[in-house]
Amino acid sequence: MIDIPPTTSASQLVTYAMCGRLYLYRYVLHAEPEFRSINLALGSAVHSTIGWWFQEKLQGRQPTLEAGDRVFSADIAAETVQQPIRWKAQTPDELETKGQALVRTYLTTHGDLPVVRIEQRFEVDIEDPETGETLPRPLVGYFDLVVQDGDAIIEIKTAARAWHPLSLLRHLQVGAYVTAANALHGGPAQVAVHAILKQRAPRVEEYPVERGEPDNAWFFHAAKAIEGAIYAGHFPPSPGPTCPECEHGKRCLAERGASAHLQPSIVKRSTNRSLPVVVHAA
Repeated sequence: MIDIPPTTSASQLVTYAMCGRLYLYRYVLHAEPEFRSINLALGSAVHSTIGWWFQEKLQGRQPTLEAGDRVFSADIAAETVQQPIRWKAQTPDELETKGQALVRTYLTTHGDLPVVRIEQRFEVDIEDPETGETLPRPLVGYFDLVVQDGDAIIEIKTAARAWHPLSLLRHLQVGAYVTAANALHGGPAQVAVHAILKQRAPRVEEYPVERGEPDNAWFFHAAKAIEGAIYAGHFPPSPGPTCPECEHGKRCLAERGASAHLQPSIVKRSTNRSLPVVVHAA
């Protein structure tokens, strides 16, 4: 018996949009990855160190950048020993130095934010703002930082280059966080993306997210299309330039098209949801 997760998330939606087979390996089969992406390891360690900084401040302590360097060193070491890393031309010492610079850049410019909560969990319905139609799986995730007495949400991203402002209107991950923030606030919420750019001289770009009803409706219909394909058991590969960086590349190549589609064995339709609830047979 093969089951999809009971909830969805920004990461699930983005993963399926990138490659249906990658979604299958990660979230349905829970396959062991062949290696860990160096960018995922770096991003995770940067997030955890920034979270440590604001947790210290919430506890009434005054963290220092030097202590932040040490915390990042411990975090990146933990991230890179859990699974094999594809280092390429970069060394562990170079990655550590790079990550410390990213963290210092963010904390130097934003370390005094009035953060009230860190990694706040949310679980909300994905609802069409125009019709009230609701998707079967609730959306679950975590807000990186909540500031100003809970009135504003900040999402921190590490990025190789600056974001185009228009991309925020059609960004699945940002759309998921806006959906959750709006649902929890009972209306339009303040959401901003802080992108820490991984350049020779790192800097932080701030992007206030302003999404109108058409943009929120676009996210709903994009999520509905993805969720519908998942429930239908469609997991096609999506060959492209990112394949050499995929942590399941060897398995995907070996299986060819064998797991592109899983035939549903039981289909149940909920009375108040728009998509079928499907249980897949192995």
